[in-house]
Amino acid sequence: MQIDLFTLIAQILNLLILLFLLRKFLYLPVLKAVSARQKFIAEEIENAENARKRAMAAEKKSLSQAQKLEAQKQAILERAHKDALELSAKLKADADAEYQLRRRQFSDRIVAEEKNFDLSVQKAVAQYFVQFAHKALAQIADADLNAAAVSQLMRRVAALSGEEQQQYAYAFQSKKQVEIQTALMLDDNLKAQFENFLRETWNLSQKVSFKYVVKPDLICGICIVAEEQLVAWNFENYLQEFRQNMHKSISQLLVRGEK
Repeated sequence: MQIDLFTLIAQILNLLILLFLLRKFLYLPVLKAVSARQKFIAEEIENAENARKRAMAAEKKSLSQAQKLEAQKQAILERAHKDALELSAKLKADADAEYQLRRRQFSDRIVAEEKNFDLSVQKAVAQYFVQFAHKALAQIADADLNAAAVSQLMRRVAALSGEEQQQYAYAFQSKKQVEIQTALMLDDNLKAQFENFLRETWNLSQKVSFKYVVKPDLICGICIVAEEQLVAWNFENYLQEFRQNMHKSISQLLVRGEK
């Protein structure tokens, strides 16, 4: 069999040309396209991974912020609860203080009203008693309230202890003037009788003078004043006892009325 050299060479050339053309127009573009695709896919995978990492970081950050917000919410709720308790306690304390204050004010007002009432009753009783005593003593005993008051005070002075006598004597001897307060004006005879008694009892000199002052508040009484030194007799104790008994009776009547 005889081989045609020209045909063989031509076929080889054709094959080389075909390979060159395939490589240039088919294989290389395909490789280039595959490489580009691989690069695109790698970039997409990398972008996806980066996006996943960013998403995870954002989720973690969001979770951390949510935890912080929850902690802040709890702190705010606790603070609000504490403030509410403190405000409630303060309001309760203020209400209690206001109640106690008003209670004291009411009690003080009641005491003041009772005192004013007692004083009014005492003065009214004293006035009626003076009128009655004047009439009774004048009609029954043919006596005088002034004389009775002077006599009672003289008895009281005479009944003082030795130490008390010295104390009053020293106090009145050092004064140039002794003030004598009476509920009613004394006549000259009673004044002279009383002054002589005091001069003899306390050894007062003739230089010591006596000043008489009328004070109806003494309630049919008489007292001797030398600054803080005081000797007195009046019906105040009797009226005080009467007032207490009357107050007790009124209170009992009020209690019975409430029942």
